[in-house]
Amino acid sequence: MTYYTLAQLRLETEECCNCHMVFAMPADFRRRKLDRPGTTFYCPAGHAQHYTGKSAEQKLRDAEAREVALRDQLSAAEADAEATRVRLLRDRHRFANGVCPCCNRTFDNVRRHMQTKHPDYDASDITVGRAELRYKCSCGRYFASPRGLAIHQGRNRVGDWTDPDRSRYARHLTVTV
Repeated sequence: MTYYTLAQLRLETEECCNCHMVFAMPADFRRRKLDRPGTTFYCPAGHAQHYTGKSAEQKLRDAEAREVALRDQLSAAEADAEATRVRLLRDRHRFANGVCPCCNRTFDNVRRHMQTKHPDYDASDITVGRAELRYKCSCGRYFASPRGLAIHQGRNRVGDWTDPDRSRYARHLTVTV
């Protein structure tokens, strides 16, 4: 048990939520109650009090989990952007070589063919052939079913894969649909 002299004791005030009486408590006692929300203490009149919300450790864990999820989403978005860039570059080369991206036929004047046969063609709306693959892992791979995605994530697990510092496959933690 630690004893304090009056000069060492630091008090903080609190107001009772029932009787609105202001009372003082030691700072370390208040900190302990704030760190463990839901634990009961009493005002001098005997009314039960407790703090609500999350402790500092819980808030830190939640923030770290949000950071990992956002990092995974960013890497998935970067992979999507790169895949779109590659598809557009591929179509550009095909256009330059006279190949129609819609019907895969070669023409001397592919521009005239596109204007007459495919006037509603939008180069930014290029499908990859993955329309039926709806479940996407944050590493960039697509799967037809949630089971396929779960198998993929399970095979890429090394040790405790919920800990990004211990796993090189932490990018497999989030799923985008």
